[in-house]
Amino acid sequence: MLSLKAIVLSTTNYADKRINQAESTTDDVDKRINKTESTVQLITRINELIRLKVQRMTWINGLIRLKVQLITRMNELSTTNYESIRLKVQRITRINE
Repeated sequence: MLSLKAIVLSTTNYADKRINQAESTTDDVDKRINKTESTVQLITRINELIRLKVQRMTWINGLIRLKVQLITRMNELSTTNYESIRLKVQRITRINE
């Protein structure tokens, strides 16, 4: 029969192995948690960059719309100016006739 000392020693060794396994598992879980936290931080950062890019594109789109409006207005003024000059030329032509 095993002596009490041998049983205690065997049980202690078994407990130590289980503790080491648990610590190893805990370390693995901690690594996975850290990896997950890093991934979440990365995704959050990417989302923020996308939000900023969308905001920038919205501003650029607004500037382009304003530029188109300005060009349209300049075109209208040019057309009006052209019509005005054409009418003046017609008047001068009539006067000269």
